[in-house]
Amino acid sequence: MNNYQNKKAILFIDGDNIAANMADAITDSAKKYGTVCETHLFANFKSADTEWSVAAYKYAMHIHHLPVMVAKKNTTDIGLTIAVMRELYAPSPADLFIIASNDSDFMPVAMEIRRLGKTAVCLYTSKDNTQQLSAYNDFHFVEKQRQAGVDEHLKTALSVKEILDSYLKNKDKIKLNTFNTLLKKKLPGYDVKKDYKKPCSGVKNFLRTIFSDYPDKFDRYDIKVDCIEKKAALALRDNK
Repeated sequence: MNNYQNKKAILFIDGDNIAANMADAITDSAKKYGTVCETHLFANFKSADTEWSVAAYKYAMHIHHLPVMVAKKNTTDIGLTIAVMRELYAPSPADLFIIASNDSDFMPVAMEIRRLGKTAVCLYTSKDNTQQLSAYNDFHFVEKQRQAGVDEHLKTALSVKEILDSYLKNKDKIKLNTFNTLLKKKLPGYDVKKDYKKPCSGVKNFLRTIFSDYPDKFDRYDIKVDCIEKKAALALRDNK
């Protein structure tokens, strides 16, 4: 990673494309490129990770709410592009323009930044679309930060156990969609398909995996077709 510490930088985050649980890592990575004087967050906050609101407050981000006006038509990319152009053609533009996104739609924006003699940097979190990186002066793959000495996946398992223990205290079963809703409230921004240590195709696969990894914590429960049930003996005992 090149050192641009004496350069004025602006960070633009594609909040519809970058998971909110990457906020700390994205912000820290941007600081290694330059002096970040502004951070702009673009997202449809009706559907975006609720954790982005927390991150926006923590890092004093400028929030740009871009709702979907026409079905399946996202306006976040255009909003971010307009903001970059506004800053790029300002009387005293920044030296570095850092775009946090996995989206190749910003390649023309990066090329325009470079054409005007400024530095375009991409912070990305997915290796599925790396062809976009050729448009930037520099780029960096950002990985999720881990707390030292803490097993992050064990913390996830304990959160799952807490949800089940609480909901099933006086009930025999919980629907998978209900569990998924409670998990999103418990762990805002957590993606069961991407954030666990093993690939998971969905919430049921996620539960089966986590039950298998921590059997001593979930020996009270069985996973059925569309729900999680307390084991029969326990359910009978608890209902007496």
